Amino acid sequence: MTAVVEVTAPRRALAPFGDSELDALMFFGRERETEIATANVIASRLTVLYGPSGVGKTSLVRAGVARRVRELGARRAVGRGPGPRVRRVRVAGG
Repeated sequence: MTAVVEVTAPRRALAPFGDSELDALMFFGRERETEIATANVIASRLTVLYGPSGVGKTSLVRAGVARRVRELGARRAVGRGPGPRVRRVRVAGG
């Protein structure tokens, strides 16, 4: 038996992408921004992400940066040696 998942559209108007596996699959095209923001979060205690309403800040943090930080943290937990401490990412207003 095959499971069927119905997806209407990758863009969800003003609803941000979340932290689910489905959202991670549908969140693409912002790899460069995700890597830059992730590097900033790991390197600095304070990282500010700003921009006009509706440009995808929350989606970038939830579906991009938070997932990437967790992936990196899981790799470090396997024993890759010392490295930058990975902190939780908190989204204000989301």
